[in-house]
Amino acid sequence: MSQSKREIIKEEVVSETTYRSLGLKDDLMRALTALGVNILTPIQAKVIPRAIAGESVVARGKNGTGKTFSYLVPILQSIDLKNPNLQAIIVVPVRELALQISGIIKDFTRYMIGLRHTYVIGGCSQEDNIQTVQVLREGVQIVVGTPGKLSTIAKESYIRVSDVKFFVFDEADKLLEVDETRDIDIARQAIGISRIIPKTAQILLLSATFNRECIVGIKEVMGDRSYSQQNAMSCMVPQGLTHYYVYKKSGDKIKILRTLLTKLRIDHCMIFCNSVRSSRNLLYIAVKKLGFPALAVHSHMTQTERNKAFDKFKKGEARYLICSDLYQRGIDVPSVNIVINFDFPFDIATYLHRAGRASRFGRRGVVISLLQSSDEEKFFETQKALSIDISPFPKEIPKSVFMAAGLSVSSEGDEEAVEGPEHPRHSTSGEERKE
Repeated sequence: MSQSKREIIKEEVVSETTYRSLGLKDDLMRALTALGVNILTPIQAKVIPRAIAGESVVARGKNGTGKTFSYLVPILQSIDLKNPNLQAIIVVPVRELALQISGIIKDFTRYMIGLRHTYVIGGCSQEDNIQTVQVLREGVQIVVGTPGKLSTIAKESYIRVSDVKFFVFDEADKLLEVDETRDIDIARQAIGISRIIPKTAQILLLSATFNRECIVGIKEVMGDRSYSQQNAMSCMVPQGLTHYYVYKKSGDKIKILRTLLTKLRIDHCMIFCNSVRSSRNLLYIAVKKLGFPALAVHSHMTQTERNKAFDKFKKGEARYLICSDLYQRGIDVPSVNIVINFDFPFDIATYLHRAGRASRFGRRGVVISLLQSSDEEKFFETQKALSIDISPFPKEIPKSVFMAAGLSVSSEGDEEAVEGPEHPRHSTSGEERKE
């Protein structure tokens, strides 16, 4: 599937520091050069030198600006390849992110002879679990995993942590947020793992967002360690994104979505729903009734089913991936140039993370939200909190915006179904709109 050229906002992903200036060891430098990585992004420039110097760090960086390399490079720089024992633990909130990071580490093994790593996640077959245990017993220097599975293998003594130098929380806010209605077990498990690592280990906590509830968790994880706080975000939302909404007080969102997908020639699009039920229903309608090449991923699928669907999407076998918020964080598909909020997100951080899927490494992208009257309060709150203008989807589509994001526009489609005469009750920016 071809993809149009997309503009890149260079200031979001380029700093004045080069990797060669960091004095990295030869095999690591060869790997970075082979991967085409030469200049640090702003978040990398904030974290990597400090981590190499031995600091623990809490850092914020925009979605899609290279947070993964911010901790992988210091880990790979300090790791002793002659020591087969575990030296780094990377904790992530979702299984797919663990698989993605493990794949990135694998790219380095071609150049760093003796580097061994694995991932540990739930939802795997008994055969896969047996294989994982065997790999752990043979020895790995880096393990990536979700809190529940990492807790299990630690309790069952499949890993030894005495040589651990680095302990990382990727998407730290999600791991540390203690919520009475959801994710409380994840937070307890994640914090519990931090208590078994050596006091000499460095801790790196990274995310695009940290809410107030995370502060207690950060203190629990860090303990008595001193640490620096780094912020590589001049603004919260990637500058390359253009935000639109389509508002129907009580209209048919399926009709609006159909028109959008018909009108915009999309290479790769992620469509977010607020629940598993909504994801399932939308998939049935999209595929069975409308004939769109769509797949879905949600938490009620087995890990094998999720992996197959996501792999097919990445390979271009389907243009549309319908997902619950399972895939709002960290998941990197560079060809995704548009995100559609079929259901407007319940909270501001979720909007930010969903939107970030359409603007990886400074690429331009588009976010379109389908609104109904029940979304109005959260819609205006989101604009204000993120300092963004979410504009009504225009009747005359600005081709320059969509072409910059790698999208083209078809003359087909029911324009009334897209624009409509309605707007939310109050506008936070732009000219006053008349009904």
